[in-house]
Amino acid sequence: NIDINIDLIRSAFVSKLTQIKETKIKEFNYKVFQNILACNNLVSKWDQSKSSNCEVCGLKDDIHHLIYKCDLAQSVWNAVATHLHIYISDKDIILGVPDPILNYLFSFVAFTIYKYWLISSKKNQVRTLIGLMSLLKADLSLKASVYRHLKKIQYSQILANISESIP
Repeated sequence: NIDINIDLIRSAFVSKLTQIKETKIKEFNYKVFQNILACNNLVSKWDQSKSSNCEVCGLKDDIHHLIYKCDLAQSVWNAVATHLHIYISDKDIILGVPDPILNYLFSFVAFTIYKYWLISSKKNQVRTLIGLMSLLKADLSLKASVYRHLKKIQYSQILANISESIP
């Protein structure tokens, strides 16, 4: 439900695909833009034995639901927003924000939410908030260490601070 114009597309392309250097995150963002990221709704079209609904909350599990609207995703976004003292909208996550550090953080968190869905789906396990937060905390901590080693202190600090704030 976003009014899309050419300037918004250009801005999203720059912030989500050009400014982010990490290939895995760029590919994730590209798949979100193209609406081809695997989710229950898409998988159910390939495998009719799979439900198109979210196993956590029972709603249709499209990309938007998976990375933002699901109860699990909302818990993560609320924790990040509370720590940063900001409001994070679905538009911020999908189309990006002007701040490159926050933009990377939002893409990284969304990617981790998706990665948890992939891991759980492959293992045939139901996703839980504890499992998602545990993965997110570990991934943020690891990524903070990498950025610290690369001397990208701003990135390292924000990732480490959010990692430490996750229960």
